[in-house]
Amino acid sequence: MSYLKYTAREFQRSIRQFEVEKESKCTADNILTDIKVHFLSLIDEPGNAEALTQEHRAKGKIRVDSFLNFHRNKSVVIFSDGSTDYESIGIGSCAAVLLPLLTTEDEILSTEAFCAFTDNIEAEVRGIALALDMAVHYFSFRSPGNVRDKLFILCDCLSAINIVLRHDEVDSHINVSECVRSLLHTLNNLDVDVTLGLIPGHSHIYYNDLVDSNAKTAAKDAYNIPTSGELTTQMCKKLISKQCQSAWQQRWDRSEVARSTYDLLPLVGKKLVFPSDRCCAISYVRLLLNDSALKAHRYKTGLVESRVCECGNGIEDSHHFFFECPIYEHPRHILDSELQLSWEESCNDGNIVIRASTVIFPVPGLSNDNLLCHH
Repeated sequence: MSYLKYTAREFQRSIRQFEVEKESKCTADNILTDIKVHFLSLIDEPGNAEALTQEHRAKGKIRVDSFLNFHRNKSVVIFSDGSTDYESIGIGSCAAVLLPLLTTEDEILSTEAFCAFTDNIEAEVRGIALALDMAVHYFSFRSPGNVRDKLFILCDCLSAINIVLRHDEVDSHINVSECVRSLLHTLNNLDVDVTLGLIPGHSHIYYNDLVDSNAKTAAKDAYNIPTSGELTTQMCKKLISKQCQSAWQQRWDRSEVARSTYDLLPLVGKKLVFPSDRCCAISYVRLLLNDSALKAHRYKTGLVESRVCECGNGIEDSHHFFFECPIYEHPRHILDSELQLSWEESCNDGNIVIRASTVIFPVPGLSNDNLLCHH
C-alpha cells in the first residue's frame, strides 16, 4: 500500500499528508494478556446484518427494548455509533450515550470528530473506543462493590465488533485497536466485564437513533480536526476502489457504443441478479445487450424483413413487448402483480413505477426469476 502511494498520482493527491499505517503482527504478549470480551446478538441473522428485512428489524427492536428494560439500572449500557460526512469515506466522527446504574444519575452523551479522512468502519470502531473511555471515567468514580460490574456496549456494525473481538487476527485499524486494548485492561482492573452487543440499525431504536444523529452532526460541525496521521489499509483499499469506479463510470458515460445498454444500466458496479432458469437468463442478457429475438433487434441483422409486431399495432421492441402488445396482455398483468409484490416484500412504500428499465434491471432486492418467463 505504501508503494501505491508513491506510484498512483490520484491516490497520492487524495490522501495528502496522511501516511499508510504499517503492518502489525500480534505478539505473544498481546495474546497472553488479552482481555475476554463477550458477544451478544440481538438480531436473528448476525452474519447478514446489512440485509435485514423489515420484519427482522421489528423483531430486533423488540429484543433491544426488552433487553434494556431488564438491564436498565442493573448494568451500565452504552449505545455507540460512527459516521463519515460523505458516504463511506470522509471526516470521521462518533457518538455514544451512557445509561447509568442509578435513576438519580443523568444519561451521558459524548461525541468526537477524530480524523479528516477515514472510513465508516474505522468510525464505528472509534465509537466503541469512545464508549469504553466513557465507561472508564464512569467506573473510576464509583466505589468498588463485592461483585464485578457488567458493561454492555450496543452497536449496529458487525464488522466493527469483529475487529474488537478478533483484534489479534486483523492487520488493520492498528492504532484504534491498541487504544481499545488499553481501555479493556483498565476496565478489567476496575472489575468490569465487557459485552459487545449487535443490534439492528435504522430500526427506530431511540438511543441508537440518538447516537446516529449526533455522530452525523459531529462530522458536519467538526473543526480543528487532525489533518495528518495514519490511514488504515482498509481505508486505502476503499479509496482506490472508489477512484477506479469513478474512472470506469467516466469512460462508460463518454463511450459512444452500447448506448442501449447504457440506457438500462447507466451506473457501473451494480451487481446483476440473474434468473435461476438458464433459458430465462440468456433472454435477460440479450435484452440488456439489445440483441433479443424481438423483431426490432433481428431486423437490424437482416433476419426478418419487417420490424412490425404480429399484432400489427407497432414495432416489436422491448417497450412494445412489455407494455403494449395485446398478445401478451394476460402475462403482462401477472408481471405487474409480481413486480408490485416483490416491491412490497422488499419493504418499499407506495407503488412501484413500472418502466422498461424496472422490468429488465430490477431495483436491489427484487427477484427477476419470474419477471421474464411469463411469455
